[in-house]
Amino acid sequence: MKEVLNNAETMKQEFTELIPKFPFRVLEWFCPPHLYEEIEGDLIQRFNREVNKPSTKQNLRKAKYRLLWSVICFFRPGIILKNVNVLNRSWNYINLFKRDFNFKKTNDLIGWSVFFISLFVYSLTLEETASFWDCSEFIATSYKLQVPHPPGAPLFLLLARFFSFFSFGDTTKVAYTINMMSALSSALTILLLYWSIVLIAQKLIVITKGAIEDKKWLVFVAGIVGSLSYAFSDSFWFSAVEAEVYAMSSLFTAFVVWAILKWETMKDEAKANRWIILIAYVLGLSIGVHLLNLLTLPALALIFYFKKFKATKWGVALALITGSVSILLINDFIIPGLPTLAGHFELFFVNTLGYFLDQVYWFSFYYW
Repeated sequence: MKEVLNNAETMKQEFTELIPKFPFRVLEWFCPPHLYEEIEGDLIQRFNREVNKPSTKQNLRKAKYRLLWSVICFFRPGIILKNVNVLNRSWNYINLFKRDFNFKKTNDLIGWSVFFISLFVYSLTLEETASFWDCSEFIATSYKLQVPHPPGAPLFLLLARFFSFFSFGDTTKVAYTINMMSALSSALTILLLYWSIVLIAQKLIVITKGAIEDKKWLVFVAGIVGSLSYAFSDSFWFSAVEAEVYAMSSLFTAFVVWAILKWETMKDEAKANRWIILIAYVLGLSIGVHLLNLLTLPALALIFYFKKFKATKWGVALALITGSVSILLINDFIIPGLPTLAGHFELFFVNTLGYFLDQVYWFSFYYW
């Protein structure tokens, strides 16, 4: 008799462990207290019948789904209005969230949510093959690591070649994987754009411990509306779903703008200088994709000036001139000048002095 009772107790305990807890927590949240026990018993009986059906091996999973669906079917909006306990509990949750409100964590969460929303939409609307313009050329030259039309975009080709590996030898999927690189770059651009808007909005609405909660959410709403509006604009969405340099160029541009805004908020000079070095490095890399990033130099010069110096009319003008001259210097002298100088260097040592080509390369790397 004791063995039978022990077996029955064991079976009851095992069955209790099978019952999911989440549906009953949801039921407890909105169900009136005087009805909860009766409804709970009916749901457990129905769950028991579903589990013990001899028809299929997936009874437990189906029983859990049907239990959750049954709880959802019990829900009525009027219950919440009539049930004071539910309203009080919901208000307590809101107050708890306000008390534990963390601006940085919430900002990061919303930013990555905007990123995944953009990436999801771009993935659904992605070009499956090659578009009939420069995209086809970029896909072919990336896959074979060849040279496209000037100025070349070498960094874009290398990264596109890396993404082509995800076709796993299926050449019919190469175009799709390279197009996915543009979708990912565009989604990251929207993430950085959201964070940039939030940084600018914080300048307008000072976030302090004593600030009104609505002002904090106003900053987030501004970032969401601004970033998603740009994400689904015609020209940006168009370049986000095909293998063109504009998506990745936008990513570099967005990163540079966000980085300079981040640098402007830094109080520690040692850490702030690291951001300046990173910005210079990313600007150099962006030249291997597109020259669009150079247009940020006047804005970078202004932000640097306003943080480091007291603003005057002549100072602002000088900062703008410095940024504009930097564009001309890089675009007209450094980018075309260094390869030209290297070519003359090679011709002089090989044709005039009679050195071998490998000696010229060794000399160049050793002394340069």
